[in-house]
Amino acid sequence: MSASFHHFHQQIEAHLQQGELAGAQNTAVSALSQPSLRQDALRWLSLIAIQGQTPTLAQAALTSLMLTTYDAQAPALLSQVLPTPQGRAAAAQEAYRQAPHEQRYLQSVVAQWPAQADKHVLSELLQRHAPHVRAPAVLAALASAYTTHMGPLCGGTWLNGEQLRGWCLTATSTSPTLTLTQGEHCHRIGLKRAQTLHTPAGDHYAWWFTLDLEGLNDTPISVGATQSANEPSRDLMGSPLQTSASTPPVLKGKQTRQSGKESNTAPVTVLVPVYAGYEETLACLHSVLASQAINQTPFQLLVVNDASPDAALVDQLTLLAEQKRLILHLQPINRGFIDTVNLGLTQSCGHDVILLNADTLVHGNWVDRLRETAYQMPTTASVTPLTNNGELMSLLGPCNPAEALTPTQLARLDHAAQLANGEKEDQSVAIHTGCGFCLYLRHDALAELGGLDPTLTRGYGEESDWCYRAEARGWQHQGALDVVVAHQGGISFGDEKRLRVKQNLQIINARYPESSPAFDTCLQQDPMRPGRERVIRHWLYQQPHAALWHPASADGVLNVWPSLAQAQRDSRSRGVSMARTSGQLILEGSAPHAWRLRYHLPAERQTLLQDLQALGVHHFAATTSSLQAWLSSALPELPTQNAHSPGLPRPTPPSTPLTQGLVIALGEPESLNHPTFIRWVAALEREQSTLRVLHTRPLPAHHPLASSGRLFYAPLSHHGDETRTQLLIEHLPLAGALALDDDAATQADLAWLTAQRSLPIIAIPAEATQPRVGATA
Repeated sequence: MSASFHHFHQQIEAHLQQGELAGAQNTAVSALSQPSLRQDALRWLSLIAIQGQTPTLAQAALTSLMLTTYDAQAPALLSQVLPTPQGRAAAAQEAYRQAPHEQRYLQSVVAQWPAQADKHVLSELLQRHAPHVRAPAVLAALASAYTTHMGPLCGGTWLNGEQLRGWCLTATSTSPTLTLTQGEHCHRIGLKRAQTLHTPAGDHYAWWFTLDLEGLNDTPISVGATQSANEPSRDLMGSPLQTSASTPPVLKGKQTRQSGKESNTAPVTVLVPVYAGYEETLACLHSVLASQAINQTPFQLLVVNDASPDAALVDQLTLLAEQKRLILHLQPINRGFIDTVNLGLTQSCGHDVILLNADTLVHGNWVDRLRETAYQMPTTASVTPLTNNGELMSLLGPCNPAEALTPTQLARLDHAAQLANGEKEDQSVAIHTGCGFCLYLRHDALAELGGLDPTLTRGYGEESDWCYRAEARGWQHQGALDVVVAHQGGISFGDEKRLRVKQNLQIINARYPESSPAFDTCLQQDPMRPGRERVIRHWLYQQPHAALWHPASADGVLNVWPSLAQAQRDSRSRGVSMARTSGQLILEGSAPHAWRLRYHLPAERQTLLQDLQALGVHHFAATTSSLQAWLSSALPELPTQNAHSPGLPRPTPPSTPLTQGLVIALGEPESLNHPTFIRWVAALEREQSTLRVLHTRPLPAHHPLASSGRLFYAPLSHHGDETRTQLLIEHLPLAGALALDDDAATQADLAWLTAQRSLPIIAIPAEATQPRVGATA
C-alpha cells in the first residue's frame, strides 16, 4: 500500500471521527482524479452520502462502482438509496447474485422481497439456505420469513462428521419433539431449551440441537419435528440425510503413469450423473449412444440417477437400461453431484472415466480423440474439450459462455475442430484446470488420487479441487482442441449454481492459495486462443455469406464500435460487427450462433484482412470520428466511411429546468472537453444543484472536472453485464439523457437507452446554466 493510500484513509477517518461529513466528502471527491485511489474514494463517497442523506450523490458513486467492479458491496449499498421498493429489491438481489454465500446479502434479499413477487421463488431460496443458517443472529433476522413461507414449525438440519446438527423454529414456546427415522426405526427426542427471537412480527422460538450419530449405519435418516403427538412430523429442510465419507474414495487400479498407443488399453466408461432436465438428459444420452458405432474405442455408458423427481425421466432411463443400452444405478435419496459421481467411479475402477454432464451433446468419434490426447504424455491426468460453455475451453474465450449449440451446429464445429487441429502438434494445449461438463480422467490418475472430495458442497468446483490435487502430485491437464462438445449449463442445479460455486471456492482457495492467481494468469495469457481460433476460422471459411449476415446487412460494410457491448448489440441486428477495445480488434458474430475472433495489430493485420475478405467485407463504417481516423491509418486497404446514425428526435428548449436526479451523458471522451459542457457542469456546482452526471466514456487525463464530484464514469452502454446495466437503467432516478456529439455510436447508444426507458433528451443552453428537458424518445 502506498503512502498516499494510507494518508487518504487517515484523512477520511479523522474527518468522520470529528463528525465533519463535509470535510470527509471533500477529501473523497478530491481523490476521484487519482486512478490509484478512485475506487476507494467512490466507496467512501457513497458511505458519506448515505450518512449525510444525499441520495443522488450516493446513487452516482455506487453506479460508477457497480460498473467498474464486481463485488457485492456496491449493489448492497444501492439497495438503501434507490427511490422505489422495486429498485431496492432488485439491487439487493444483485448483491446476493454476486455473493450468495454471504448471509448478510440473503437477509437483505428477504427483507426487500417485493410483495407482488413470486413467493414460490422466495420459498425455494429459504429452503436452499436453511441447512447453512448456523448462527443465531442470522436465524433471528430470517425467522419471520421462515415461519411465514415454510410454516409455523420448520427447521434446518445438516451433518457435521458424526454429528447431526440443526434448528427448529416455532411460533409458540411449546417444546417440539425431534423425530429421527432410519428404515423401520424411529427415535423421538424432546428439545428442551429455546432461544427467544424478538422480531417485528412477534416472538419466535429457536431450538438448536446437536446429536451424536456414532454407531448408526449409512441408511438415510429422515429428520423431522412435531409439537403435538397427534400431528405428523414435518421434515426439516435438508432432510433426509446420509452419512458420507470424509475423504475421497479409494479407486483400485494401476498407478503406473503411461503414454503412447500401447498403454491406452484401459476400458472406458462414460459416466453421466442425472437429476433433472428430461429433454436435455435424453438428448445427451442418445448422442452418446449414437456415437458408439463411430468410435473405435469401445466404451460403456453408466448413468447414476440421483433420486430424480421426474417420473417420466426415470421411466426412460429404466427402459434404456432394460434394453441393455446403458448401465443404471439409483441413489436412494438425492446425494448431490459429488456423491453421485463417486458412486459411478467406484463402479468403474481400473477404467478411464469420462465425466459427462447430462446437459451436453457429443458428436462423432469424440471418445477416440479425447483418448488420444489423454495418452500423448505420461503425466496427463485429465482432458477437457472445446465447448460453447466451459470455463477455460469456451469457444468465445475463457469464461465467456455462449448459448447452447444445436446438434447441427455442434456437428459443423466439431468437424472443423478435427480438420483445423488434426495434426498432433495442434491437438492439445496445457490448461490450468479441467472443467467437469466433459472431463476425461485417466485410470492411473484416478487410482493414485481417488475420487472427488465428498466434503465439498453438492457440485461445482469439485473437478477443480481434483485437478489441483493432481497437479500437486506432478500430473498435468490438457485441453483437447480437436473436439467440441455442446453444453447448455445449469440444468441440474439451476439457480443454486452461484451459491455452490462460492461455497466451494472458499474451501478450494484456502487449500490451494496459489490456484486463484494461477487461474488468473491462464486467463490473461490465454494459451487456448490459437487452437480455439483455428477452429472458428476453419468453420467460418466454410459458411456462405447468407448464413453469417442478416439479409438486410449483407452489403459488405462492417460497422466498427468503441466497445464489445456495442458490437454485440449491432451483431444481433446485422449478423457481424467489430469492436476496437483494450488495444485489440474483436470480430463479433451472432449467426448462425455466437462466434468471436480477436486481432492484435499490427502483428495479426494480414490475418484480419484475410478474414474480412472471407466475410465479403469491402468497407468499414466507423461509428466515431476517432475510429474513422484510426481505421484510415491502421487499415488503409479498406475504405472507411461514417456509419449510419439512427434518426432520433432533437431536443427542444422547453421551460422546465432540471434540478435533481441523474443525467446520462453520451459521447466520445473528447466531447467531454467541449467548453459548453464544462461551463454547464460548473454552473451546477455554483448553484449547488443536486443533479449529477453519469458519463459513459472515461474522462480525458487531467480533465478540469475530474474531481468535481459532479461527473461519474458509468459505462452503461459499454458494459458487458446486462443484468447490472438493466437494473441501473430501470431503477435509477434518471432525469434525462444528453448526447454530446453526433457520432453514430452516440446516437445508437441514445436509441438503445431510450428504447429501454422513456427519457427526455436534454439540451444544454448556450449560456450553460440549468439544463432543460427536451423531446422524449
